[in-house]
Amino acid sequence: MQLKARPVQVRDASTSLYERDLKELNSRMQVLLMHLLKWRMQPDKRSSSWQSTIVTQRIEIDAILDQSPSLRAGLQPDRFPRDCPFTVVQILDEDFLPE
Repeated sequence: MQLKARPVQVRDASTSLYERDLKELNSRMQVLLMHLLKWRMQPDKRSSSWQSTIVTQRIEIDAILDQSPSLRAGLQPDRFPRDCPFTVVQILDEDFLPE
């Protein structure tokens, strides 16, 4: 007896995996960016632990992108501004939302 997956179930499973990978990618990118900022802004506090976290996050991000190559499209350099478009005051202002 052959089992056939319904198209809706396959699509739902595919969407679920994509969303899971996207969530993990976002989480790991946040950790990586925070540690890169700390590394740059607090050179006197650099540690092997910070370096290990940076290396680990890069490895895990690469694995996620290998598993879900479609996520790579959202990481193209031309999709990001060269300089931060917000001031520190705007970033910390709980009422600020960019236009």
